Amino acid sequence: MKNCIVLIFLFYSFSGFCQKFSESERSYLSKLERILKVDTIPFSKSEIRVYKKHEISTGLELFRIYYDEHKKDFKADFYYTVAKKTSKDSHEIVIKQFELKSFYNLEYVVLKLLNTNIQYIPTASAVSYKMKSKSEIILEMGKFYISQTSSTTVDGVSYYIQVKDDKDFNEIHYSNPERYLELYPTIDELISVNEFLDIIKKDFNIFED
Repeated sequence: MKNCIVLIFLFYSFSGFCQKFSESERSYLSKLERILKVDTIPFSKSEIRVYKKHEISTGLELFRIYYDEHKKDFKADFYYTVAKKTSKDSHEIVIKQFELKSFYNLEYVVLKLLNTNIQYIPTASAVSYKMKSKSEIILEMGKFYISQTSSTTVDGVSYYIQVKDDKDFNEIHYSNPERYLELYPTIDELISVNEFLDIIKKDFNIFED
């Protein structure tokens, strides 16, 4: 009987995964959703959304692939912003949107994306301790200290990734994952995030810098 209880506990412990954005990340993402006018669109039972925000410009993009309940099939959409000049000193942000096509069946693409384990990957802040140089013990002013450095990229792009797959729901934020993978090529989370993004870039020809 004891063994049965343990098995039941383990089943329920791993039957659903849920990781959500921090309060500040959620607030910022809500702003991006309103800009693209997707803040009122609910998630389908199976859906992936990837926001790409350019840090030093107004550039904003959204890749969305989801199961369409009406068509009983998967669909992919792409949203992006364009700055349109309205006068000498002002610009208007225009939203463009179109349906994406892929050489591959979209259900197959979704499975490829999930096969990177993106639905379980922790957010960047949770693995930031890995993105540092090997620590050294130094002697300074008669005291021992641990010295460690990390690399920071000021500009570039940020990705806000949301994945819903039945009971699993994951939200993660990574800034400049392509650059950080060059600096730290052995970090599993960076490898998975870049594999995930590469599938989107190659299969849909979007998110090109």
